[in-house]
Amino acid sequence: MNNSVNRSMRNYDALRKWNQRLLKRMNDIYLEAELVVGALRDLKAGLPASDTAAAERIKLSVPSVKGKDLKVFRKAPDLHRMIDNRIDSREFIQSLVFAVALTEEYLSDVLELIIRAYPQKLFISPKGNALKDDQMVPVDVREILKARSLAEIIQEQVSKRVRDAIYATPKQYSTYLASVVGFALPEDLLRRFFEVKATRDVHIHNGGLANSIYIQKAGGLARAMDGVVLPVDGEYLKGAISCQKKIFTQTYKGMLEKYGDSEKVQDILNYNRLT
Repeated sequence: MNNSVNRSMRNYDALRKWNQRLLKRMNDIYLEAELVVGALRDLKAGLPASDTAAAERIKLSVPSVKGKDLKVFRKAPDLHRMIDNRIDSREFIQSLVFAVALTEEYLSDVLELIIRAYPQKLFISPKGNALKDDQMVPVDVREILKARSLAEIIQEQVSKRVRDAIYATPKQYSTYLASVVGFALPEDLLRRFFEVKATRDVHIHNGGLANSIYIQKAGGLARAMDGVVLPVDGEYLKGAISCQKKIFTQTYKGMLEKYGDSEKVQDILNYNRLT
């Protein structure tokens, strides 16, 4: 990518502000985790010692079935274990989920932006291949009848195509992304992100245990064998946040170089009011 930036390009401000907003949101996700972990450590320090207060019961409030406050009791050692679990991993796992969702949303928004600006890119399959002459993009007749305009039909097809691409393999998604936007992100950066995404999936859908799907998606960066707990701590979250911020920045640079002066992209940016 060309490192020179022409600030007079018609889309410079919109793309720059979009990138800055994303970086701030990603920073906030990390800072929130750090603040919560610090607060939990302070809370733990104020509890009775776990090794000397096994019989001490602490009163806490939880919502009842009817939504009213309900008093429950927990022993100090149980609260220590709960807080330690949160400090060691659960807070970082939760932040990882938010961070990956932000990056996935961003890449989807970029894809939709470019396809809406250049609808012919609808003829790129979710696997990144150009559709052949005998292949078609199916449109439900009911969608045509319900649509208020051709633009609305195109938007629906764009959204479907981008959603389908998300479920492709990492290699297919990388190919699709590069084919649509017209530039490729560094392979090592995408491989790192796919491992982060796969880690997120494991903790959402498989109780934190690595499985064959994780190993397949993570490839050579897999961090655990099938059936083994996949660790997520503060250092892992820091690396994952850094990786995703690089994706934002690399995509921003590619978008500037490729579409910085595109009138068609400008029209969509203005319509979406991304700034």
